[in-house]
Amino acid sequence: MKKQFSVVLLTLIAISLLTTSAIPGVTSESKKQAVSVEGTWKLVSYKYGSAQSAFVDRSESLSRIKVINKTHFIWVDVDTSGKVIQSAGGKYTLTEDAYTEILEFGLGMDTYLKSSPQFTVKVEGDMLFQSGFFTSGYRIEEIWKRIKE
Repeated sequence: MKKQFSVVLLTLIAISLLTTSAIPGVTSESKKQAVSVEGTWKLVSYKYGSAQSAFVDRSESLSRIKVINKTHFIWVDVDTSGKVIQSAGGKYTLTEDAYTEILEFGLGMDTYLKSSPQFTVKVEGDMLFQSGFFTSGYRIEEIWKRIKE
């Protein structure tokens, strides 16, 4: 399983490195002011929807990994056998702590393709805190931990 996870992680990193087009309208000055979200992250806990009051720890049977480079992001859900269950990615914009994902492609995300959910992000040490709404009004709060391997 660890070998399959490594293959998926290396694939995500390769995709991330190959997608280096610039984002129109983002200046180097605004990039300097923005919080740095670049890296490889693993989802550790979440709250989805307005009814959920407490954070839920992510199951070890289904890992969610997110890779963010200078211009693009991709996240993927992988089960213990290494099978991709769900995924999404595309470009993003970041101004200070305002982070918007532009969902350009996905697996199992048909409802959200071509949407641009807006979030607030904060990085503290090796933790990324992301909260906001999909365009449908569905609330998302996620806590990610940086992968250092």
